[in-house]
Amino acid sequence: MAGKSEEKFDKQFDGNTWRNVLKVLAPYKWNYALTLGVITLLAGVEVLFPLVVRHAIDEGISAGSKPVIYRSAAIYVGLILIQSTLVAIFIAQCGRVGARVMSDLRRKMFSHLQQLSVSYFDNTPLGWLMSRMFSDTMRVGETLTWGAVDIVWGIVNMTLMAFAMVYVHWKLGLTVLTLVPGIVIISVFFQKRILNMYRNVRKINSEITAGYSEGFSGFHVIKTLGRER
Repeated sequence: MAGKSEEKFDKQFDGNTWRNVLKVLAPYKWNYALTLGVITLLAGVEVLFPLVVRHAIDEGISAGSKPVIYRSAAIYVGLILIQSTLVAIFIAQCGRVGARVMSDLRRKMFSHLQQLSVSYFDNTPLGWLMSRMFSDTMRVGETLTWGAVDIVWGIVNMTLMAFAMVYVHWKLGLTVLTLVPGIVIISVFFQKRILNMYRNVRKINSEITAGYSEGFSGFHVIKTLGRER
């Protein structure tokens, strides 16, 4: 069996590759924009929960004001309903865009494979192609949808949380924010190591898939030759 060595990637970010990938996302830009808009609203709604609880405790429970408690409870329930609606919309849109992007990527890859020479398939194990066609396209689709959504949600949520903390108690808020540079340094420190480990896992997964596929193909050939005898 002819071998296919894995290409080694040293770059953490390849702009040319991502430009080509983002072209696949272009037909769904409005659905994608809606998803990002919904997740931004969702991050804003989640920041309001602790503020409502704070208001209920300070102005309601501590002051013994039942109307404030009831009003805060009604607002809290309303926020839960809004949050549930936004989560449902975001999951539906994100899943729809992700499935379509993966489908388009696989169609383009399959169309490209039809144009390759026979010698390419002689030198490339079927399992390696299967891993590229299914596993990697799934990862790209998840990165473009769920990964990007997590980034947007995290940035908006942390930014609004920082403003809320400074608004509630600016001294305590600024004290907490002094921890952010340390967290960023630690994240950058481990980022490259985690990326290299992740790429090694993907490489091993590809090799295992290729081995299984080639092995099962060999079983079929042996059975066929046995029947001919």
